[in-house]
Amino acid sequence: MSHRISLIYKTLLPFMALACLTMPATTAKETKVKSSKSAQQIDLTGSYQMRSGKSAGLLLMKRISGEKYRFLLNSTWEGSNEGQVNTGEAAGIINCQNGAASHQEEGFKLFFMFKKGICEVKCDKPEAFGGINVNPQGNYRLTSSKAPSEAEFME
Repeated sequence: MSHRISLIYKTLLPFMALACLTMPATTAKETKVKSSKSAQQIDLTGSYQMRSGKSAGLLLMKRISGEKYRFLLNSTWEGSNEGQVNTGEAAGIINCQNGAASHQEEGFKLFFMFKKGICEVKCDKPEAFGGINVNPQGNYRLTSSKAPSEAEFME
């Protein structure tokens, strides 16, 4: 029996060595790079704009740390008559996980869904968001990846 095992090892050893030599090796450095790339999160910082009929909106996003962002959402509705403009605004800190976040204010809740340069904003009670006909819902397109200044959040 030991002669048989010895024969198998002698026959298989060169093939096993060849297989090991031809397999791609992953170094510790390569493994670290691969894992850090998959762990990286997309930075949502920037300015997003929406225009839909008589409604318009501006969403400012600025990363605070990790997945936490400061946001400011302004929406307007313009009527047919000159000067007929109603506005709504929400601001705060949101925690974006897997491209989604929400923000609760008195009377309404906002939902943010980020995908490839677009943020879809939904509001559970748009009538409570701002003035008459103001609706923050829509697809906000990324117009600038530059971080908004603190002054822009104060306006």
